[in-house]
Formats: sequence, structure tokens, C-alpha cells
Amino acid sequence: MKIYNRLMQQLNINNWCIVIYAPFSIYLNYKILPTLINNYSNNFNEVSEEFKKKGNIEETLN
Repeated sequence: MKIYNRLMQQLNINNWCIVIYAPFSIYLNYKILPTLINNYSNNFNEVSEEFKKKGNIEETLN
């Protein structure tokens, strides 16, 4: 019986972790990550546009 109670306590803690973590992970996946990816790809596009305008790396560095 003692083992059973210990097991139920453990399960209870795990369930609370899931309840707290799941909404956060959903928010992370659908809100934070896409904005990070968009910002990164926008910066990358700007940099590659600069390179296209300048021609080669030496001119860009100068």
C-alpha cells in the first residue's frame, strides 16, 4: 500500500508538470518560434540583398 501511495504521488507531480508545461510549449511553438524564424529569415534576406547590390565581398567589406 505504501508503494501504491508513493506511485500515486509521483503520478500527481508528473500530471501537474504536464498541466503547467503543455500550454507553455504550445505557446512557444505557435507564437515565439515563428517570430524568431521570421526575424532571422528577414535579416538573412536583407543581408543577401546587400550582397547582390554590392557585387562581391571585398566591396562590401570596404
